[in-house]
Amino acid sequence: MRQTDVKKLISNVPSRLEAIKTTVRSIKRDDLDAICAIEKQCFEHPWSKEAFLSHLRKLDCGILTAIQNKQTVGYLVFQRGQDFIEIQKIAVDYLYRRCNVGRALVKSLTQRMEGTTSKLSLTVPERNLDAQLFFQNLGYQAVAILRDSSTEITEDSYIMESEYISSEPETVELEDVRPFPIKLIVRNAS
Repeated sequence: MRQTDVKKLISNVPSRLEAIKTTVRSIKRDDLDAICAIEKQCFEHPWSKEAFLSHLRKLDCGILTAIQNKQTVGYLVFQRGQDFIEIQKIAVDYLYRRCNVGRALVKSLTQRMEGTTSKLSLTVPERNLDAQLFFQNLGYQAVAILRDSSTEITEDSYIMESEYISSEPETVELEDVRPFPIKLIVRNAS
């Protein structure tokens, strides 16, 4: 990679000290190429463009896209069940990790499901400690172990769930890497 390419790439990376607005919306056809690039970057066995399109044709499925600075930086694939929503995939461009993109995607899904279901569920491979810690930090708990759950590779996985509890919001301070505090609305169970 040439030095000018590297400088251009770095100039698009958000500084940890600036406030970055992440917009989460439903996928648009124009997002597919960027989503496929992120998919290849993040997964050993990436979905093809056709796999994403096939998923979108199903009535009970959806894809949310995270946008920063007019650029697709992450996505979340989900499927609705009778009394739960399953997160099937979530990925964030490596350059935008630790910038609350994943958190914004999950929060947006939680807001969209309000009043329709009370549980979010996902399966996380045992070796993916980053994903386990990310979802644990968001209030998910491992509720079961699936033995040799993946069709692509043989490995155990955890089923993680989060109960969505609708109640009066409580405001708490959240430490952040930015030079100013941000507020997070947490729904408590009491």
